[in-house]
Parts: sequence; C-alpha cells; structure tokens
Amino acid sequence: MLFLLFAILCSTAVGHMFTLASRRGTGSAALLFANYAVAAPASILGMLLHPAPVNLDGLLPVFLAALLGFLFLFNYLMLAESIKRMGIALPVTLMRVSVAWPVIGSIVLFNEFPHMATLIATVAVFLALPLAAPRRLDRRVLQGAHSSGLLQALLLFVGTGLTELLFKVQAELHPLANPFVFTSMIFPVALFCSWLYYRRSAEKLTRGGLGLGAALGLFNVGSTVFLLLALHLLEGIVVFPINAAGVIVLSSLSALIIWRERPAPRQWLFIVIACIAIACIYH
Repeated sequence: MLFLLFAILCSTAVGHMFTLASRRGTGSAALLFANYAVAAPASILGMLLHPAPVNLDGLLPVFLAALLGFLFLFNYLMLAESIKRMGIALPVTLMRVSVAWPVIGSIVLFNEFPHMATLIATVAVFLALPLAAPRRLDRRVLQGAHSSGLLQALLLFVGTGLTELLFKVQAELHPLANPFVFTSMIFPVALFCSWLYYRRSAEKLTRGGLGLGAALGLFNVGSTVFLLLALHLLEGIVVFPINAAGVIVLSSLSALIIWRERPAPRQWLFIVIACIAIACIYH
C-alpha cells in the first residue's frame, strides 16, 4: 500500500505544480518542455533497470506510442489551462473519471460486456458532466466556456479518455513484459512535441520555470513508477479505484487548504458522483 500512497501523492503534486506555475506566471510551453526533458530520460532509465526483457515486435506499439506522446502533451496543456481558470479539483476529477472511456472501448472494440454496475456507472459519469460547470448550463455559460476553463476541462476529459483507451488497446493487442518499454517511447515523443511547441511560442525558459518543470517531470514519472510497483503487489481492481479516488479527494481537500479553492455545491456533487462511479467501474 506504500507504493500506492506514493503514486497518489505524486499525482496530486502534479496539479499543485501547475497551479504554482500559473501563479508565478510560468508559461505552459516552457514548463512542459522542461517536464518532458526530465521524464523522457527517467523513463528510459526505468526500462534499462527493469529485470523483464524488452519484447518489442511489430510496429503497433511504436504507432500507439507516437499517438500517445502527442496526447500526453495535449492533455497536460488542457490540464494547465483548465487549472489556471477553474482550480485543481474539477480538472483533476474529470481527468480521473475518464476511465469511463475504456469501458465503452471494451464494448465496441473487443466485444466485452462489463458488469451492470460498471455500465450504470459509465452512463452516470456522462450524465453528470453538466454538474462540472459552476452553474446550470445555459447560453451564457456555453459562450463563456473557453474563458471559464470548462471547454479545456471537457477536452481534458476526452483526451485523457482516449489515452486510457489506447493503453487498453496496447495491453490487449501487444502486451509487454517490461512496462517501461512503452513509456520509454511515449515520453521522448512527448518531449519532441513539447520542444516544437516551445520553439513556436514566445516563452523563455527561466531558472524558476526550469525548476518547476523538472519537479513536474519527477512527479510525473513518480506517479507512473509507483503505480506500476503497486500493481506488482496488489490487484488492479484494488489499485486503480483507490488511486483515482485518492487523487480526486486529496487534490480537492489540499486545494481547499493551500489555495483556498471553493468549488460550487453542484461541482462538489460531481466530485462525489465521480468517486462512486470509479469504485463501480472497477467493481
């Protein structure tokens, strides 16, 4: 359980790094470039140190890694922008509850029919999405979705869901004995994409931005490594719901204490529904 606790702490710290960067005025392009400059070599080192062999046959994992590298950057950009406008609690919740997408993918792509509780929870997630808005959806709320961060948060929900789905496709069609083989391809692609994004931006990589980006990269890799270590000791049906719900609850409470964030009552209701749905999805 210690590895699982560290995974939750690292994932929670990622959200706070984005908030700290936003309050210090650090640009997203410079921050993410520094993040992946640390995460990419760390993931390659993890692959080399892992005792399992590198069993990479065929081009499917390479193709999926290229897509995921782009999605990693896109998701973190949406996370940074939505946190800047909405705070930590709602974007992190939407990011974690995106586990509903692989359930749909399992039905459509692999002809798997989940338990009824999982299916009901998945439907509940999509029906509850309007509660993520600070007030009832109307024309004014929808017109201001970009400036309020709601649009970026929903794009984060879709992008993270697609990421989760592609990981399932890789696990089903091309399982790897060494789990770091896949991430050691994904993070360098994300590094290259973030470098292109940084080059096209007008941002400068300051010493403070470099430090925040490096810390973000370490927490980013740490959340992945500790989650993989926890999966070696505990069942996935235990690890995934506790990790997702733990990150949501800890992020919401710590943001309330550290940054004085106060989501609307309807948003707190969405957070509670998300935690219950995650527990049911992994039932």
